[in-house]
Amino acid sequence: MRALYGTALVTFCFGSASACAQQAYIANADDGTLSILSGEQAAPLATVSIGGAPVAVAVAPDDTRLYIADARGRAISVIAATDGRAIDTIPLGSVPSAIAVSPDGGRLYVVSRAAGTVTIVAIARRTVLAVVAVGPAPGSIALAPDGSRAYVANGDGTLSAIATADFGVMTTVQIGSALAGIAAGRDGRAVYVASADDDRIAIIDTIGNRVVGTIPVGHRPSGIAIHGDVLYCADAADDQVEVIALTDRNRVGTLAVGHDPGGLAVTPGGTYVYVVNRGDGSVSVIATATSAVRATVKVGAGASGFGGFAGGRAKSSERSFSEWLALGAFAMGLGGFAAVRVRKEPRPKAAPQ
Repeated sequence: MRALYGTALVTFCFGSASACAQQAYIANADDGTLSILSGEQAAPLATVSIGGAPVAVAVAPDDTRLYIADARGRAISVIAATDGRAIDTIPLGSVPSAIAVSPDGGRLYVVSRAAGTVTIVAIARRTVLAVVAVGPAPGSIALAPDGSRAYVANGDGTLSAIATADFGVMTTVQIGSALAGIAAGRDGRAVYVASADDDRIAIIDTIGNRVVGTIPVGHRPSGIAIHGDVLYCADAADDQVEVIALTDRNRVGTLAVGHDPGGLAVTPGGTYVYVVNRGDGSVSVIATATSAVRATVKVGAGASGFGGFAGGRAKSSERSFSEWLALGAFAMGLGGFAAVRVRKEPRPKAAPQ
């Protein structure tokens, strides 16, 4: 179905403006929908039926726009986060699989697993600035806090570091095999990459571009996320999330979540960690203050992804997780805006604390 932008009447911002700033967007690739959750309460606010092939979404640093990677249309669709207006469509030459936006909001970095490339787009000019070849089957991407580098986890166990000033591959670091989630530390001095086959997280020094340590974790680590000095790792084969103190690299807790957890993201201000459980189509919410699972809510079919999918500015003086990760995220497709349907969801009961 072709997109009929004039008929897009979706409201993504349910409730007050402050509530809108705390919403999380969960893509459901198998049924072509987007689940919208209250960012700090895990309340399902709406399910948006959009069709297409939802594969990746990034939130603009000012929270005004969503950038959607449409695998079926080989394009990036730009929509207003507040009312769902279709703003633009930026064509690509390859099938997108992951996406990140620069900290200044001016560029998109679009990963194509099939092509083994990262396409860099100037948003305002709708121009492809470069197509950078990286390793085979790249899966996830994170940007340095200052936007000077883009780090890409490749399927052959290597990490590619791209200089965003001239689009050159600065270095390729051999890590392991079957790399999954990736996260950049808030000071930009280290990048953390999950190596699924090796059951560990590799720590890469971004100055020397070398592996300087590893953290043993559970079976098949998938998504990872960092807030402050704490790292959260989803162990896909164990149906759990590990809480790891980066100060001494020790595990301080293990939390049971849904089946086959994948992507993780921290809400602005660091109040909750959202965990996308791919196996049962749910999202678990962890309260960071108590390291307890606060609630688990159902979303659509095929929910998955890596990076930060929670929108909204940080309430504290610290940069939000989504800013320093350059808002890498997950997704919805935009194949058929003519068939958009929005349904409000009942609020779930929170799990006992």
